[in-house]
Amino acid sequence: MTRKGILMIAALFLVAFVVLGLGRLGYEEIEGYQSLEKAAEKIRKDFPRVKPIAPGALADLLENPGPVLLIDAREPLEYAVSLLPGAVNLRTVNEVNEHLAARKEQPEILILYGAIGFRAAELADELLTSGRGNLELLEGGIFRWANEGRSLVDPQGRTVTQVHSYNKVYRRLLDPAKRALTPEAGD
Repeated sequence: MTRKGILMIAALFLVAFVVLGLGRLGYEEIEGYQSLEKAAEKIRKDFPRVKPIAPGALADLLENPGPVLLIDAREPLEYAVSLLPGAVNLRTVNEVNEHLAARKEQPEILILYGAIGFRAAELADELLTSGRGNLELLEGGIFRWANEGRSLVDPQGRTVTQVHSYNKVYRRLLDPAKRALTPEAGD
């Protein structure tokens, strides 16, 4: 075999190795979107400092009036469809700090949530980095909350049952009966 032939075979093996490696990375990324449980595992792995709270534990916490601040970290279009009762739509560290500075009573704990939790986990991690403590992340986000049949309202406080499904990939994680029809999600 010629030197050129050996180099071509070596190059093919290298390309195959790279493609397989990238494919595995892509698979691991996609695997995080296969179920809310897989997404929660990925969030815990990617954001180990952020403490999760299960929907049932949050529901129990909200039954007793206390200084809890629910932060919805989703986009305004998503928030306009539905939210957890009492939640405020804050998406950056500055927005959270400004909101807290304007409050007379400071919450003991911040509970953040998103559609399934990635954006809220990122914001929670940034808040921890900035020195803000005592916060938790709603495990499974508003999707799990809604899938479990828990209370939702619109921004005017009216009871609703559907959630903005964010996009075509995420929508599979939301019970079809709970999906609001929105052009942003491809409906």
